[in-house]
Amino acid sequence: MTPILRLFSTIVVTCAIGRAAAASPAVVLESYAGPRPADADRLLKPVYAELGKRGFVLGGKLVTILGETVSRSAAQLSPTQAIDAQRLVEDSYQHFIDGDYANAVALGDRALGIYRSAPVPNPDPLRKLQWKAMIVVARSHEVLGHGEDAFRVMAEAIRTFPDSAITTAEFDPQVIALQRKVKQELARQGTGALEVRVDDPAAVVFVNERFAGTGTAKLETLAPGRYRVYTSKGEVPGRVHEVEVAPGGRATVDVAWSVDGVLRTRDDYAGLEVPVGQDTDGEIGAAVKVARAVGAKSVVVLGIREVEGRRSVIAYSVSTDSQNKVYGAVQLEPIDPGTDTLTKLAALMAGDKSASTSGIITREPAPVSSRRIVGMRHGSLHRVKWIVGGVALAALGTGGALIALDNVPAAGTTRGDNYRETKKAGIGVGIGGAVVAAVAIYMFATDHDTPIEADKGVSLAPTWTGDSVGMALSGRF
Repeated sequence: MTPILRLFSTIVVTCAIGRAAAASPAVVLESYAGPRPADADRLLKPVYAELGKRGFVLGGKLVTILGETVSRSAAQLSPTQAIDAQRLVEDSYQHFIDGDYANAVALGDRALGIYRSAPVPNPDPLRKLQWKAMIVVARSHEVLGHGEDAFRVMAEAIRTFPDSAITTAEFDPQVIALQRKVKQELARQGTGALEVRVDDPAAVVFVNERFAGTGTAKLETLAPGRYRVYTSKGEVPGRVHEVEVAPGGRATVDVAWSVDGVLRTRDDYAGLEVPVGQDTDGEIGAAVKVARAVGAKSVVVLGIREVEGRRSVIAYSVSTDSQNKVYGAVQLEPIDPGTDTLTKLAALMAGDKSASTSGIITREPAPVSSRRIVGMRHGSLHRVKWIVGGVALAALGTGGALIALDNVPAAGTTRGDNYRETKKAGIGVGIGGAVVAAVAIYMFATDHDTPIEADKGVSLAPTWTGDSVGMALSGRF
């Protein structure tokens, strides 16, 4: 078997083993409207401990399974990471120029590890550094006699930067020859195609950190190998899906934005961070999709939120087949519950029929609004109430003026010809003004602003090719 075929066989076998190991009877996720509370680790520790004893897949193990079989988290490089990677690339290149190829590989691999940790679109200067590191590492492997490693790294460079060319200003002709040789071998194997389909037409699709489309993307004549598919929507990041494009084959990636837009994993944490106002059904639906993706028969969803006016630990146990659910909550106020109570909550979620429900709320609260509010609009009486109020003030003022203008004859005198009798009219106008004022008061008391729901998605994302940069605006208007 040739080194190239051995390489691709290893990749396929590794993926198959990863997927086989993913199946599990039950998994545990957390869910929050917004970021995870700072004290969640401490409060949920007894629940996790009991569920772990009962065979549930959770924490770091679940994060690993998700990363191997479904998708992995994505984040922008921090300023510190970007600076560290740049320094490593520069040092690696200097060792390469000096002929110290072992250190060139070591430092270059460290830089590439930083870039791999944040597989999202980066500014062009950062991408150029990543490209440079790949070329240095590939050629250094070749000089050291590591033929398979040289091919692997150069092939990845070609897939990630298909339009980039090696210049003689930075590298000697032997480096250019390596790139040409790998390109020829990939072409000989045959190209493949990739189609990405997202269930939200406003989501922006990137393949190997390059803009590929909005909602859907179809890429033809791709060099065979592994590709990274990343989606985002506006300011909301998605997740990275890895897919193998076989020579002459067509790969498809279906992305559920309802999951990618809310699933967050890091270290020992796997959870859903849903928009404020998301209803329970949407939360449960996303959790079930995650559980099905890893072959789990049920999922326990944990969270910390308000129940009956008090901060509480809540839990749902949901069957991925029937979607039947069991609810439980333990209040944290006025004092934190004991470990025993939280352990009982975990037992209840695990389906233990003998578990005591003492101290546990088992009645699910009423559903919360599923609307996402982006603003407020004035009520239907907003203008009318001010007009009616103005009329009332005018009438009261007029009535008072008419009463004041009424001539009252002095004692022992008679009314003159120019006597003005306006008191009765003033009283009548004043009474009318009081009635109108009462109507205005009622309007002010009953009129309220109404919420504006977000029902249109818009995305603005950077795009670039080998020699240009721009922005992609997409959405439903």
